[in-house]
Amino acid sequence: NSIPSSREWKNKTHITNGEVIRMHFVMQMQLESAWRLEEKGVSKLRFCLPLPGFVSHPSRAHINSLSKSNQHADEDAAVRSFHFDARVKYIPLLRSLPNHTAIYHQWPPKQLRKTLPDYISAAVVIAQTANESSEDDAGSSNSDLSLVGPPIHVQLGDTLSVMLKNSLPTSGLSIHWHGFEMTNALEFDGVVGVTQCPISPHTQFRYEFEVDENPGSYWWHTHSGTLGVHAINAIHGPLVVHPRGKEKKELVDKLNGSFNGTGEEVKSQWYYEDERILFFKDGFIHPDALHLTNQMGGLNEAVSKDDSGYTVSSSAWEFGTCNGRMREVVPVSPGKTYKFRLMNGGAHYGLRINIADLNMTILAADSESVEAVVVNEVFLHTAERFDVEITIPNDWVEGDSFWIRADSIESSSQGYQNGIRSILKVVDHDSSDSENAFEVNDPIDSIKSPLERTNDHMTMNCFDRATFDGASNGGRCLPISTLSRSQASLNRKNESNNTKEETAVAVPVHFIDSHFQPYPQHSHFISFDGGSFVQHVNPRKAMLDSSFGPQDMHPNTNVLHVPAYSTVLLVWRSTTLMDHPMHLHGLKMSIIDIALPNKRQDCTLSKCKLNSVYESHEDVRAVAESKGDISVLKDTFILPAGGAVVTQIHTQEPSLWYSHCHLEMHHFDGMSFIMNVGNYSGGGSGRVLPSDYPSCDSPFLQAHIQYPSCDCYENPNRILSTYLTADYKCSRDHLCQHVSSRAANLEKYHFAGGDEIHSAYKMSGYAISLISLASVCVVLVLMRYRKTWFNNQLCARPDHIGPDHIEESEERDKCCINGPIPNFVPESQPDTHSDSSSLGLNIVATVHSIGTTAHSIGTSAHPSSEGVYTAIQVKRKKYEDAASHFMKQLNEIVRAQFQMYMPFCKYLNDLSLW
Repeated sequence: NSIPSSREWKNKTHITNGEVIRMHFVMQMQLESAWRLEEKGVSKLRFCLPLPGFVSHPSRAHINSLSKSNQHADEDAAVRSFHFDARVKYIPLLRSLPNHTAIYHQWPPKQLRKTLPDYISAAVVIAQTANESSEDDAGSSNSDLSLVGPPIHVQLGDTLSVMLKNSLPTSGLSIHWHGFEMTNALEFDGVVGVTQCPISPHTQFRYEFEVDENPGSYWWHTHSGTLGVHAINAIHGPLVVHPRGKEKKELVDKLNGSFNGTGEEVKSQWYYEDERILFFKDGFIHPDALHLTNQMGGLNEAVSKDDSGYTVSSSAWEFGTCNGRMREVVPVSPGKTYKFRLMNGGAHYGLRINIADLNMTILAADSESVEAVVVNEVFLHTAERFDVEITIPNDWVEGDSFWIRADSIESSSQGYQNGIRSILKVVDHDSSDSENAFEVNDPIDSIKSPLERTNDHMTMNCFDRATFDGASNGGRCLPISTLSRSQASLNRKNESNNTKEETAVAVPVHFIDSHFQPYPQHSHFISFDGGSFVQHVNPRKAMLDSSFGPQDMHPNTNVLHVPAYSTVLLVWRSTTLMDHPMHLHGLKMSIIDIALPNKRQDCTLSKCKLNSVYESHEDVRAVAESKGDISVLKDTFILPAGGAVVTQIHTQEPSLWYSHCHLEMHHFDGMSFIMNVGNYSGGGSGRVLPSDYPSCDSPFLQAHIQYPSCDCYENPNRILSTYLTADYKCSRDHLCQHVSSRAANLEKYHFAGGDEIHSAYKMSGYAISLISLASVCVVLVLMRYRKTWFNNQLCARPDHIGPDHIEESEERDKCCINGPIPNFVPESQPDTHSDSSSLGLNIVATVHSIGTTAHSIGTSAHPSSEGVYTAIQVKRKKYEDAASHFMKQLNEIVRAQFQMYMPFCKYLNDLSLW
């Protein structure tokens, strides 16, 4: 009675007619059933179905313990159980640094250094060990707390079982297994609003699924939005999948010994045998929610740019950690070769990593093996991982130490020296013990990274923007598309691909465009295939929940529909002036090609044009066909500022996968979307969920109001065309005030809405620009005739002013072009001086006139007129004496004013010569 109908069978397996399939049916007493199918010569396919009439979820731990036809392939499989408790703790920050170290005390430079506390409040995960049975004892042995969770080690084929208890008072939680394809385990992907509802405070949920992933480096982290506590988010940690084999099983047993009680323990879960885990993360004093709020209000400190002029982050650098500490010590032995698992679990910053100036051989990118490439450095943006191989020189001796540098890519030419510093310590024995940081001295070499690199210095996973912008980061940049998949990766993907047989239908192509709107409308948007730009919002209720319906979908939930069991080409483009690490859940992406913009031609001060290198679907298909299937596989890649990236995916069964920018502030702000594979119906799919599945009707969830939706406010008066249009759909309160505020809804409210500052003049921005341009032109025309006008006004000398009354200095003569400046008081002086000046000049002219007339009369008159002439001379003398006294005072005033005027006069002369 429990054999599925043909319709269900087809939906579950997609078996093609003519294939030979063996089916093994097993029933257990726990009201569950399982089928195990195996195609001869191909890896097996597993799936579970509930018995009719029951809703219990099959236990994968029990299913894995069932008898199997291929017992030899799974004889090493085990159940790896962990108990995590999320709490708020005070973690040592500056207190973790010894006084003798240069880290923070001397480096970064003082002007770049933030004031950090001795301890910091953080939401962390406390792992309960096998010897701890009660809630009160959980975490009692974790005396050395750090800003990272415990590493999880599993083996291919194991069942991972993690019980997560939420002890945070006001925050919902979830865990996402970054990089896992989650085959047949969609409900455990950990995306709040898509695959689950948040784990409410003081409740718990068990994540349990089979690990069917490529052996490599992964990590786990929360995926429930900003934490509603005054604490930074440190709920994350490394996740390593080891290959099958008896020796690896013994190693994993030891690494998990303290958690599972499986036997002998190792002294470090970070440094074991010939492997080293380095988990880098940028750090911030304030929680994400406060950072986002300040960012929308323009209150955060201005961020810096890289050497090419592109923005490096959404927040200014504050501090960073390696394996949860500001100064980590990593032990190595001379002559040995180690695999370093490099991970960036940060929130904002990409890091350029150099390990003691040693060469690195790249073995894997995002857990997918690649053909080996030797480089000097690797660049890791948030969520990216590299496995590299490093050989320690034989001539290194015990006690030597060297810097591990992880630099932010802020412009070194501008004086920035931010990043993370750890120490590579040489020991003379085969030890995996982590050294006591307080007992290890700093290396003798410089803590700074070199400002200049030679041309043979190679960095993997960066962009050579010098070709387009003329600015070089030093050395050579190798884009991620330089890497190619290894033969082992190609073989594994060929076995696991369930894509349908090739047909004549062309491969579908989708354009995914992203846009950032600067202050004060701070927001991020996603658009599909030239449609509207939408600020994405996840539904409040999980789409997998059985009660989910169309009424629960938010109007601004961005959904991209792609066919199941198909090859799809995705072209990612961005208008923003910074790089974005883009992540896709559940599916690996082949990086086909990368295009960069010409910043001078394609970008303004606020944004870039959409990259037009790939303008048609035919162009995209042609590029994909030319690259074949050897392109490197990634789950997270860097979308360059103003650039474009062509990726290819192979979809599997119908499902819902989340995609977003892994810069947390951008993710929370709408730079994300949902990929619906095969028109998956979510809650209507009949998927049986675990019995402890987080409730979507809890009081905690109902206490959260839904984000609004509106057409974004249009303001064409914004400079540089940085305004939103009708093609943009907003989903935040501050962006919808123009329609949702009380004032905007008043019937007689005549003022413009929105969050812009408006002018009282009803004139468009273009008209204002034209008026401003015309004013500038008028000024230039006036300046063209400045020489004649100023000379006429300042340098003309009246003929009736004699040298007896006006002294002219050589300095004033040099200032003027056509002659000396007359002694007069400028118009800007007080009225009394101007009147006195005019009166004095008139008196001088009158006296001269009288004197001339009297002299004429005296020389030509009859001698009898001598008395008259004498009287006139007396009168003239009195007038001259009075005028001379007045002019002495007047000249003192004029001289003082002229000394003030001299600099401007010289400037006019220089300007005229120019």
